[in-house]
Amino acid sequence: MSKKRSQDPTDGELNYVKAECTEGETPLWIKWVTKKKRDKEQDRLIVVSAHRIFSIKKTLTGKKKVMRNGHLYDLKAINSPDVDRAVLQFKLFEIDVTEPGITDMITQIRLALQKITVGFPQYALPEINMLPPERGLSNLPEIDAGPAYGMIPTYVAYCDLHKSEQSPEFIKFIKDTVTQKSTDLKLHYCPGIDRKENPIDLIPIRAALRHNTYFCSFQWKNIPRKDLAMLISDSLTHNVTLDKLVLSGCDSEADGIAAIGSALKKNIHNRISYIDFSNSSSMKDKGCIGLADGLMSFNHGLNSLNLALCGIGNKGISQLMQSLSLGREVGKTMTELDISHNSVGVQGSSQLGVFFSQELCANGLRSLRMENTGADLTVVCKAIALGKICSLEELQFSKNKIDSQAGQAISILAETNPYLKMVNLSHCEIQHGTTMSILSSISSNTSIQDVCINLSGNELGIQGAQSIASILAGSSNIGALILVDCKFKKEGLQHLVESLATNTSLKCLDLSLNFNSGKVERMNKLMQSLAAAVSSHPTLYHLAVQGDGNKKMIGDSLTALVNCLSLNPVLNELDITGNKMGDTVAVSLCDNLEKNTNLKCLYWDRNNVTISGWQALKNLLNANQNLQLCPLPKHDQDKAINAAKNKEIFKERLAELFKEIEEALKKNRNGTDYVSPWQSLKVSKTSLQVEGSDNYRMSMAVSPLRPQESSPNLFVDYSANSNFQAPSVPSIPSPPNSGTLPRRPTAPVRPNQNSFFQVETSAPQENYSAYTPPVSPPISPPRPARSGQNSFFQATPPQQEYYEPQVEEKGYEYEYEKEYDQEYEEGDSGFAVAPPPPPPPF
Repeated sequence: MSKKRSQDPTDGELNYVKAECTEGETPLWIKWVTKKKRDKEQDRLIVVSAHRIFSIKKTLTGKKKVMRNGHLYDLKAINSPDVDRAVLQFKLFEIDVTEPGITDMITQIRLALQKITVGFPQYALPEINMLPPERGLSNLPEIDAGPAYGMIPTYVAYCDLHKSEQSPEFIKFIKDTVTQKSTDLKLHYCPGIDRKENPIDLIPIRAALRHNTYFCSFQWKNIPRKDLAMLISDSLTHNVTLDKLVLSGCDSEADGIAAIGSALKKNIHNRISYIDFSNSSSMKDKGCIGLADGLMSFNHGLNSLNLALCGIGNKGISQLMQSLSLGREVGKTMTELDISHNSVGVQGSSQLGVFFSQELCANGLRSLRMENTGADLTVVCKAIALGKICSLEELQFSKNKIDSQAGQAISILAETNPYLKMVNLSHCEIQHGTTMSILSSISSNTSIQDVCINLSGNELGIQGAQSIASILAGSSNIGALILVDCKFKKEGLQHLVESLATNTSLKCLDLSLNFNSGKVERMNKLMQSLAAAVSSHPTLYHLAVQGDGNKKMIGDSLTALVNCLSLNPVLNELDITGNKMGDTVAVSLCDNLEKNTNLKCLYWDRNNVTISGWQALKNLLNANQNLQLCPLPKHDQDKAINAAKNKEIFKERLAELFKEIEEALKKNRNGTDYVSPWQSLKVSKTSLQVEGSDNYRMSMAVSPLRPQESSPNLFVDYSANSNFQAPSVPSIPSPPNSGTLPRRPTAPVRPNQNSFFQVETSAPQENYSAYTPPVSPPISPPRPARSGQNSFFQATPPQQEYYEPQVEEKGYEYEYEKEYDQEYEEGDSGFAVAPPPPPPPF
């Protein structure tokens, strides 16, 4: 076979290579060469393809056989001790090649690697050592990395490595994301990601994210995937670009969350500053403690942490707060903390107090959410005051018992915080005296405006209504008041309505589930007073007076309120759901809206309205071009269909009628979505589903400064479930100079600082200072030289690097995932990597 040596392959041999090795693609380099094995020389056909290198022999019978098949990601080093010889060292084997044109083969390997290793650091690339030193390496031409800084070629290469099927949906999803100029990888939106049959394989995706420098955030929401956290932990061990990590509603296991903590601890250059693991009930104390261990090692700040509804107990919360307290930098830039619906208890409250009292986040904490935690709010609030935290905008304390001492501590916070926008004390068993104290403190704080106060679900009664009315009458800074189901009765409601006569700041009022059906005369009088207040109030944009369709409803007494709409009050949104007003009042409502130019949104389901009322709405829209949103009254529609004699015909008639109504509303909106003026208060409400159900959501924020993925329903149908979930309000835009780190608009291109591809480069180092916390991470020491390594073999002197070991994954360990670990762990490798310092004792 010596006659084949150094010859180009025949057409038959090339066709064999295309069929068996390169999937029809022409190889980058292919030649017959001499391969040394011990003391013998053998002829081999060496093939360099886009992702692999093959060594093929020809048997005595003339058949061809692939002897070696190595992926470029498994290539550890290229050693060329002579101009005609090269040794390709793979993880499990090596190929010793002798060929006069060996430099051309090395160049083609470098070109192939260049396309699939965009953004890779030096330690993740194979070494290249050449003798004599004067041979050197040539510069490679610049390449177009493609969308997302080479994400797609890298993903395709990892699919080939893992023998996984490429996903056209994922590739198109990446291209579409880049087209939209987004650096957020919202993987839950990728088509096919949640398929039950043949779902998209996540292993190549997580591998491609290891060194990607385009995406700044990884997000996965509301698609259960227990192994997701364990998978993504591998990416976090290496990635130095991601700053936002969202695994919400994926039900990640505790071991996976702990693996993420371990990965963040090992990767000292990680930039994670936003973590949302909410609605992950499997996390529990074990996962929280593992995450806390990782957070404590941060040498940069954490801006936002959301662990709501994660099944964490007081042990996990205590460990978390200890980590935030003892960590060098992690707690200094904290702006948002959400530990709602976990068991904080006395022990957790004590550690929260320690964290807040240390003044770590005195100028940055904006949002504190501790709903349904069983926390000692007296300890927490006193610690906040002691820590001089004066940047709070949002306090979410619903479903925690508030006694007089806790109320006094909250009053101090309300009086001293100049940026306060939201106080949620719903379902807190709060008494009217404590309510009076808190509202007085808010009202006396002249630095704040448009504050939203939620006292829903507290049995305040008539005395509570009187207390609220006395403060509301003279208040100039209360913008929204949510008072759902506070047992006010008609007498208490009368006091509240009368206070609106002198109030000039209220923009939103929710009195739902307070109108107990009873004597019609008293209800009529109350509604006449409310109508008069609505007609004359200068700023009341939103009014909700929902009933439950049973004992808590207004009935046809709504006539007075709907009649005042003809006077064109400033009211933009009206919610009268669940009051069983009937067709007569519905027709009157439509008649009065003919001259109204301000009302934009109407909710009126569960009112026993039938086709005559809906026909009146259709006729109204022929004249009224201002009403933009009036959702389908599904409950009343179903009830009307069930009562019809010929259900199919009636159903078709209704479908046609509502289609015409929706087309008219869409025309009034000019084809756009309705934007609520209530949005300026950043007020929203939660779903009424039971906690833990599929539709349960902790919060549905609406903010022009924080664009949402979808516009939520700002109105909650309380009549659908008497055991309603208290409304919740999201955070408010940040105060100036609050110390928050700016969000990078796009991921910067990492300059090519890689001696494997370039001999020299004058490109400046990437300026990370604009994105890192105030205290920069320490510079890593230079990577130790390999034993026996000659610096003359390098195209340029070795640069400072760091080693990032793999996360140890239980049940997900593969040979190819240990490729870098083995390199450092082998005793003869010459590396001396110092272990990370132990965490300080708690």
